[in-house]
Amino acid sequence: PGSFGWPQVAVATRELAWRGDGLWLGTLTSSIDRPPRQIVSHRTLQAQWAPSGSHLLFTTADESLYVAERPEFAPRLVGEIGAAASAVWVMP
Repeated sequence: PGSFGWPQVAVATRELAWRGDGLWLGTLTSSIDRPPRQIVSHRTLQAQWAPSGSHLLFTTADESLYVAERPEFAPRLVGEIGAAASAVWVMP
């Protein structure tokens, strides 16, 4: 198990999302008292923070798109997306 690539940074909140064999949330100053927490245990391919840091979009190896919302960041299935799709935020 592990992560791959650099973590995704929520600029507004300075939180980090590590993807790989699961999805972990934490901060640069995470410690033993406040370690990163895992919100998904299955393989996560992409993750993208909302500009405000209030939501996190992510895709999984089974080609599903999820959103996790502050404060609990409980994952909610948005839908099935297919292998070539990417998670991005579109702002009006």
